[in-house]
Amino acid sequence: MLQQVLKDWPLIQIGGTAGLPPEMYRFTYNLKGLYVSPTGEILERNVHVLEVNLTLGYPRRAPQCRMLTPVFIRTLTIRPSASATSGRPRKGWTT
Repeated sequence: MLQQVLKDWPLIQIGGTAGLPPEMYRFTYNLKGLYVSPTGEILERNVHVLEVNLTLGYPRRAPQCRMLTPVFIRTLTIRPSASATSGRPRKGWTT
């Protein structure tokens, strides 16, 4: 159902799911944003990737969300874990 809702939205795409029914989603946002480069510069990025995990407590509890690409927010910098930057899908993921 979510794939149907987003199918005509070029700015947000579902890059993969895991589980049946899906309990994990990987979203790609095609939006301009900022990140901190390894040299410490603040640069623009046009693509951001977010992972959303619908835990057993969902919908009573909020889903767990994790940015897989670095994001710069003036008061906070989010850096992905090393495993998230490997470029390989997690076990059980479909794209």
